[in-house]
Amino acid sequence: ALDYLVFDGFTELNYDFTWSYNEQESPNDRWETYRLWQSQFIATMLMLDPRVLGCHVMGTARVAEKKTGTKSKQTGETTGADPEWMDNFNYFPAMEGWAKQMLGHYWNFVVYMDQGIAKTLKGKPARTTHQSHWQVTGAYAVKNTWEHKWDRTGLGPIVENMMWPEIEAAMTKAES
Repeated sequence: ALDYLVFDGFTELNYDFTWSYNEQESPNDRWETYRLWQSQFIATMLMLDPRVLGCHVMGTARVAEKKTGTKSKQTGETTGADPEWMDNFNYFPAMEGWAKQMLGHYWNFVVYMDQGIAKTLKGKPARTTHQSHWQVTGAYAVKNTWEHKWDRTGLGPIVENMMWPEIEAAMTKAES
């Protein structure tokens, strides 16, 4: 039995699917590709149900910046911008349209990983760190269904150099 299943590459799946579909087919309208992508995405989500698989399921996606759009000099209208509800954040999953806006609805957590450099201590050289954002701090569109318990772990909104088993152990300990 599996403890964890990692689906690595939602961004790549999105782009590969839409590109290959457009190369092989002649869509009847400009939205056909995205309607089909939406149905395939939902089918993938149904297959990755942790209750059915009996394990934790994790997925990865690249990070993209919020689109601010282009303002027309003639009309003053802005086109190509992300919806207003996304204004509170700068970074989202790097996917197109619907999937970008809805990915978090299918997961218990949307966590962002960053690579950083730790400050030097007592003359020791700086080292690379891996930070994961588990609570909303402003920049990232984070989702954490354990947020109501998260503060009891003492981990804070950004965790450095921790793997999932350590996060899971901290949450289990906070529940008891």
